[in-house]
Amino acid sequence: SADSIEVFTLRREPVKKLLSLPAELHPWERAELFAKIEGYVRELKVDIGSRVKKNDILIFIDAPEVTADYVRSSADLQADQSRYHTSLDTYKRLMNASKEIGAVSDSELERVRNQMLTDSATYEAAKSGANAYFQLKNYLVIRAAFDGVITQRNVDPGTLVGKESSPLLVLENLTKLRVRVAVPEIYT
Repeated sequence: SADSIEVFTLRREPVKKLLSLPAELHPWERAELFAKIEGYVRELKVDIGSRVKKNDILIFIDAPEVTADYVRSSADLQADQSRYHTSLDTYKRLMNASKEIGAVSDSELERVRNQMLTDSATYEAAKSGANAYFQLKNYLVIRAAFDGVITQRNVDPGTLVGKESSPLLVLENLTKLRVRVAVPEIYT
């Protein structure tokens, strides 16, 4: 009839919706490895598919300038250390001698003290410089940041590396993966 309305009983039910979405698998960790200083690849220890452990050596780089600077700074450090120890010894001896009144003039003691302080500062600066070159020398060895697999290799022995835009190697940890799914807003 024209006045009739369809009636139903309202009840609670879970919403069921089946949806298929594309997803991407990504490695748990991924590192693009670059050279920090300019040099030539001397030795490549890995290739695509190589499994590596954390701190394994992957690449040796030759940079003769860095090695020469390191050797020079080490020699300068030894010379500055010797100068400092000599002036410290001289200062200590004059301090002992100055206990005897009139044996050493105040100006001579002050001059030797200032020389010892200057040599001390020069020695500390040389230590800092040698440490900086030691750190640079460490950059000549590229190591694995974590356990993983080499998934990309862009260099060969003899390649000049340093300020390139592509990584030398790509290291990925594939033991655990991330799933990325782009879910449309209407389904969230």
